[in-house]
Amino acid sequence: MTIRQLTSLFLLFFTCTAALANTPPRPKVGLVLSGGGARGAAHVGVLKVLEDMRIPVDVITGASMGAVIGGLYAMGYDARHLEALIDEIDWTDKFDDDPARSSLSFRRKQDDRDFLVDFDIGVGARGLELPLGLVQGQKMNLLLKAQTLPVEHIDDFDDLHIPFRAVATDVETGLPVALGDGDLATALRASMAVPGAFSPVEIGDRLLIDGGVSNNLPVDVAREMGADVLIVVDIQFPLLSRDELRSALDITGQLLTILVNRESMAQLETLDADDVVIVPELGRMGSTEFHLAGQAIDIGETTAHKQYEALARLSVSEQDYAAYVADRTLLHQTPTIDYVRVAGSETLRREVLSSQLDIGTGPIDLEALGSGINRLYGLSAFQLVDYELERDGDRTGLAVTTTDKSWGPNYLALGARLTDDLDGTSRYTLGARYTRTAINRRGAEWRSDLQIGTNPRLFSEFYQPVDAAWRYFIAPQIELERFEADLFDRDQRVAELLVSSASAGFDIGRTFGNWGEFRVGLRRTNGRSSLRVGEIDAVPDSFNSGAVTARFGHDTLDDVNFPRRGWRNELSWEGLRAGLGSSTNRDRLTASSLWAGSRGSGTWVLATRAGTILRGAGEVQDLFDLGGLFRLSGIRTGQLRGQHYALVDLAHYRQFNTSASFDAPIYAGATLEIGNAWDDSDRIGLDNAILAGSLFLGMDTFIGPVYLAYGLAEGGQTAAYFLLGRAFD
Repeated sequence: MTIRQLTSLFLLFFTCTAALANTPPRPKVGLVLSGGGARGAAHVGVLKVLEDMRIPVDVITGASMGAVIGGLYAMGYDARHLEALIDEIDWTDKFDDDPARSSLSFRRKQDDRDFLVDFDIGVGARGLELPLGLVQGQKMNLLLKAQTLPVEHIDDFDDLHIPFRAVATDVETGLPVALGDGDLATALRASMAVPGAFSPVEIGDRLLIDGGVSNNLPVDVAREMGADVLIVVDIQFPLLSRDELRSALDITGQLLTILVNRESMAQLETLDADDVVIVPELGRMGSTEFHLAGQAIDIGETTAHKQYEALARLSVSEQDYAAYVADRTLLHQTPTIDYVRVAGSETLRREVLSSQLDIGTGPIDLEALGSGINRLYGLSAFQLVDYELERDGDRTGLAVTTTDKSWGPNYLALGARLTDDLDGTSRYTLGARYTRTAINRRGAEWRSDLQIGTNPRLFSEFYQPVDAAWRYFIAPQIELERFEADLFDRDQRVAELLVSSASAGFDIGRTFGNWGEFRVGLRRTNGRSSLRVGEIDAVPDSFNSGAVTARFGHDTLDDVNFPRRGWRNELSWEGLRAGLGSSTNRDRLTASSLWAGSRGSGTWVLATRAGTILRGAGEVQDLFDLGGLFRLSGIRTGQLRGQHYALVDLAHYRQFNTSASFDAPIYAGATLEIGNAWDDSDRIGLDNAILAGSLFLGMDTFIGPVYLAYGLAEGGQTAAYFLLGRAFD
């Protein structure tokens, strides 16, 4: 090679090196996602455009829903997977912590039947106590845990595929907190803990709420992470006009929007000319309208396309973007569990918790784990049931932790029942239940009911499980009760008896999972009957009874007010014996069965009930009565009374307000009923059964189901009803 050739080669090498040295490096792109609840689905539309344009993201910050979308994207989900995830999640269910009724223990199902107001109030040394939020975040936590499981081993969010920060607010100081380490699911839940709606999340020594309160658009956090250029997606809420401000609630919401937007504007003022701001045009879409999430995604995508020129300069080559995508591919690995550890509860023994969890070792089964955690949560003793994977040498363990309710362990529940036939006869009962739970670490509880009104009652039961799995129990109880017994001559009430009683009993029993219970026991009762209104030939006086009792209950209904599927069956026997204090030997048998099945918005309910007194005549307190709504509608309440009864009720109803934005379901339906009450067993038969039916409107409200109905019975008897209470009991 000549000197000239060597010189030319050297000059070419120098020129190429100088050109590469002068090529500016790719700017570090930061993505900032604001909060906004359901409006945050628009972020996914923006991500779809960034992926289509081959724009790599190097750091992500987000608040509230922006943190959820950003955190999942940072760990490896792409925009299409996020879109599918948002579409498949039942968001209404995730923002409601009430466990599915199928997950409740059988005892909690009894609470569900007995008291209407679905809210428990804590009773402690400081008086009445309430939760710190309407929702504790149990279902949302399980959702986030399942989605973030592939990165559960990562404690530093800088080690995610994209470095990430979730912004929350310290509720004590009001200052924003950028969460960059720990458990990703917990950080996301803290960032979206809307004050008043969700309970605060405790991380370290800080109590955290929604990041949108203090920094809904964390531009400064992205800068601190080293971003050179920012893509800022602001899904801010628009302010209401003067004409739209019609209530104190509107004013309060407007004030919160002003405060959030003011901080966001301060963040936006720090942006440079190279930064890109995308504001999806979401109009008045509300933060809870997740049924509009698909539209929000489309709007986010459309709005991002309008910024095409500003975004295009951040695009990279196909080769470089392929390498970027390959580096952030999410690996879905199924961890193998070598041991299970349950801890956290100060009130229940570990053996009790483990028996309810019922999780074994081996490859983790998220469905089985979710079912076990739901059973624990269904005990209604915990504010939160959480889990994480832990390492002990070369072994991987599943650590399940329970957090006792901050407003427990003693609770007050309220209820009411009101019936009115709109013809001058009304009955009402107001009730309160005080429950002391966790009396000992075996899970004993003491339940006491107080009712006032038409049917005053005082009942108290001590319930003691005797084994760690809560299969067997003992339950002593006492009861004071007074009720009215109407006596009729055809459809005219001629007298009213007042029956008062005091009883004590002792049961032993066994539960079957959370679907059934069997009890046997002894019961002793003393009582008295007196004539309150009218005249009859003979007025029963005092009575005494002693009995051996047995009862089996089975309950798989999905809802106790307006069931859509499942069964409830009950069979009971009361053997009154002279040797135990009864006036005569006789047996009182009752049986009932209810089945519900649905298709679409329509539901069929078939209920059958029957009772009989064998080997002797029952006294007034033993008799069965019929009449009233769904108990031969059209016939007056208690009009039919006898030693035997049978009733079959077929109901069909449909929910006709299915909007996700309306929380109180409304139903319209009809019933067809046939049955009667008899004093003589020889007369029992279809030939003297009474046919009846009803048309009704029902609403499932916070204080219980409400019915407005019209009933018609054979013989031309009619009645209109207003009922607050459960008609299908």
